[in-house]
Amino acid sequence: MEIVRANRKGEAQQHLLVVGPRGMGKTMLLLALAYTVQRDSTLGKEWLPVIFPEETYGIGDLADFWLYATEHLLRAAENEAALHTVGTLRDTNPEDIEDQAKELFLSHLAKTGKRALILLENLNDFFDTISDEAQQHRLRAFLMEDDRVMLAASSPSYFSAHGNMDMPFYDFFRIIHLERFNKEEMIEVLSELAKIREDSKVLKVIENQPERINSLRILTGGNPRLVKIIYRMLSEGAEGSAREDLERLLEDCTPYFKHRIEELKPESRRVFDHVAKHWDPVTVGDIQKALRRPSNKISIYLKRLVDQGFIEEAEASTAKRKSYQVAERFYNIYYLMRFSRAGKRRLAWLVQAMRVLYSPEDFQQWTQKTLEAWRGSKDARLREDRAAFLYSLTQASDSVGMQREILDKSIAAAWDEDNLQCLNTLIDQEMAKQALGDDWDLIQFLASLPEKLKQILDYRPEDARWWYLFTWPLEARSLFKLAERAYRKAIELDPKDAFPWNGLGNLLADHLNRPEEAEDAYRKAIELDPKHAFPYAGLSDVLSRRGDDIGACASALQAALLDPDSSWPRSQFLEVCGENQEAWLTLLPKLLERLG
Repeated sequence: MEIVRANRKGEAQQHLLVVGPRGMGKTMLLLALAYTVQRDSTLGKEWLPVIFPEETYGIGDLADFWLYATEHLLRAAENEAALHTVGTLRDTNPEDIEDQAKELFLSHLAKTGKRALILLENLNDFFDTISDEAQQHRLRAFLMEDDRVMLAASSPSYFSAHGNMDMPFYDFFRIIHLERFNKEEMIEVLSELAKIREDSKVLKVIENQPERINSLRILTGGNPRLVKIIYRMLSEGAEGSAREDLERLLEDCTPYFKHRIEELKPESRRVFDHVAKHWDPVTVGDIQKALRRPSNKISIYLKRLVDQGFIEEAEASTAKRKSYQVAERFYNIYYLMRFSRAGKRRLAWLVQAMRVLYSPEDFQQWTQKTLEAWRGSKDARLREDRAAFLYSLTQASDSVGMQREILDKSIAAAWDEDNLQCLNTLIDQEMAKQALGDDWDLIQFLASLPEKLKQILDYRPEDARWWYLFTWPLEARSLFKLAERAYRKAIELDPKDAFPWNGLGNLLADHLNRPEEAEDAYRKAIELDPKHAFPYAGLSDVLSRRGDDIGACASALQAALLDPDSSWPRSQFLEVCGENQEAWLTLLPKLLERLG
């Protein structure tokens, strides 16, 4: 607006060029300029905005420009009755049609009593079409000398007609470069939009989860159009059909993304293609090797792509090597999804977007919904698709706790389906091993159990007794290390239960040859339940092997006294005390005293 106000009659006019990638708000800014001028009490009387459409494919030369300008001027002045003058000039097509078209424009402009503020988008395309330098010189001379016209134009990037010092329009325009949103601007925009829409959910996200807003800025590259598009999904959260919505969103963006890539020259497009097919930043050397082009050429293309807003410098792994990535990470995800053939990999990129957009609570809800859909579907193709989605959800979970919760729910669903073999399709093996540790080895063992035994055991990983019962088939198959893990899991869930401590003592003593740890386990079982005979019998056996005859005999006697009808305490007593008369005689007075 200050530039417009400064363009006074009788003086050389300053012309405006707005530069920014697609989606940055160039169209909105030019329209805002036009309508603000119209509403201004002073400028509205002086200027008539003449708005060209975003695409002007019909312009082939400067004569076309003036004819189209006249049409749009007449419509802006609400004088459509005069449009026939443009058609007549086109039909007659005189040799000096360019001069007559310009004079036709100026004559109709004079009738309005105003000056023309011409708003022209995609000036780069305009100069690609009117590439004749003589025509460009004539247009420049007119715009410099005539105070009746101001040009406010836009371009998605700098272009040769403006940036090349040998061209007529070199350094001609006052440039306004539209920068991407920073974090604070992103918060301000989303907050205002949420207030206008009375959207309390988004306001809560902004207030309570600022890290998501920063991630969202990275995902969109701070591009206002993408921010607005994604706002709806941020608002809906888990209430919407997240996956379908996001896939539809990516499809909706296809024309926008396709149009952007088609702007590039073939060699720049090849460089961009290589960068876009990698999520992690790539170096000049990486690109040079893949494209078989000199590194100095690659550096030139990269600089152009950075200037045009397609890519950006990323933090390199070493200080001496620059690396590059797609500036709008959402576009990067779109590109990877579109050009990735593997279904799981395609979904993995989809979930990468979801990970940024949504909260951990949303992930938990989607896990439940996806498992229900997987279990309820009879269609093999749909089951496979939902399994792949769940697989990607688990991979994208950014905390071990969340991964574990998703894994537990997946295993429970597979157990209910009597189909534990399908876990490989639902769960990433390496991630499961990392999240579940030794428990994952136990879960894999479950897949080999007979169906009847699985039905008896059910799936209750939060139940200490379940893990304790689980030890029996493990020991029966001589899987002693796994059995130890199951005992310790039962103890972890219920440390006051003497039975798993006793079982762990038996396992350590009889199969793992760790008598000291076995003694500790037996003593812990005795501490928790002094009336349980079996830990005394087990402790007697360990002490006997160590040569502690008195201790062994005492423990065996205690076991026999607590449970004289059970074979194991009785046999241990007879074995230890019957063969060691000296120890027995030492204990006899204490026994008589105890018996009264």
